Amino acid sequence: MLNNKIQNIEKLSAKEVILRHLKLNRGREVPISEFRDEYGLKSSTISNAMKELKLKRVINVEKRHLRRGRYTVITLVGDSIVEQYFRADEKQPPSKPKVNKTKVLNADDLEGLTKLLLDNSYSNFYLDKTVNSFGLTDTQLILRLMTPLMRKVGTDWSTGTLTISEEHIISYRIETYLRYLIAQQTKEKERGTIVLVPAEGEEHVLPLIFLEFLFNPFYQIINLGYKVPTEDFLTFLKKIINTTPVWIFFSLVSPLYSSTLIKQVKFIHENLGDHVQIAIGGQGTFSLTPEELNDVDLIVSSDEDLENLYQNLMG
Repeated sequence: MLNNKIQNIEKLSAKEVILRHLKLNRGREVPISEFRDEYGLKSSTISNAMKELKLKRVINVEKRHLRRGRYTVITLVGDSIVEQYFRADEKQPPSKPKVNKTKVLNADDLEGLTKLLLDNSYSNFYLDKTVNSFGLTDTQLILRLMTPLMRKVGTDWSTGTLTISEEHIISYRIETYLRYLIAQQTKEKERGTIVLVPAEGEEHVLPLIFLEFLFNPFYQIINLGYKVPTEDFLTFLKKIINTTPVWIFFSLVSPLYSSTLIKQVKFIHENLGDHVQIAIGGQGTFSLTPEELNDVDLIVSSDEDLENLYQNLMG
C-alpha cells in the first residue's frame, strides 16, 4: 500500500488520477501498474489516458528493463505544464460541451453534424458523445452516418457551400475520430489480410479508413497510405502472399487517376495471378468501363455494394 496516494477518486477522470498521483509522487518514476493496482484503473483506460497526456506533452513515458522482464514508467514533464492543463480543463469541462447545447442531433441531421465538425470547440469527445447517442452498430456508423456525411461534404464543396479548407478539416477530424475508435477495438481471430491503398496519385484516403474500421477486428489490416509506387507495392505483396489470403482494396475517388489505377491492377494481376483478390471502391469507379474491370474481382460503388462486401467477408 502506498503512502503517497490520492483519495476520493470517484469523480476524477483517469487523466486526473494519473496527473494528481504523479504530482503527489514528484521525483519518482511511477510504473503504470501502480495505477491499476492502487486505483483499480483498467489497462485500456490507463493506455488511452497516457496517449492523450503524452500527446499534450504533459508526461514522459519510458521503458525500463529488468532481468525478470520490462515495465513502463511515467514522469511529469513539469508542474507548471500540469497546472496549465488543469486550468484548461476547468475552463472547458468535458461534462459541459460548448457546441450544440440547445439542439439534440440525430443520425440523419447531416447539416448539424457538419457544423459540429467545424465548430471551434470541437474535440473527439463531442463527436463520440453524439455518435453514442445514436446507438449505431459499426456497420451502421459507416453506412448510415459517415458515408452519407462525406457524400454531403463532397457535394457542398463542389457547389461552393464549403471551402477546400473546411472540407479538409472535416475529413481530418473524421479520420482522427475513426482512428480513435480503431485503437479501442478488440481483435478476434484473423481471417486473412486486407491491404488498403489508394490509386497512384490519389490522395483521398478516408474511404480506406472506413474499411479499416469495419474489418480491423477480424482481419490483419495493412493500410499503406498514398504515394506508394506500384513496383514497391508489388515487392511488398510478394512477401506476404505465401502466408495468408490477401485482399487488395484500391480507393479511387477522382476519375483523374482511373487509367493509372487500371495499369496498377493489370501489373499486379500479371505478376501475382490468383494469389490475391482485388477490389476497387469510390466515386471514381463510375468512370471505368467493363473492359477495364476484367482483372477486378469486386467493385464497391454504392452503399449496397459495401454492405454486401461486409456480409461476404464476414460470412
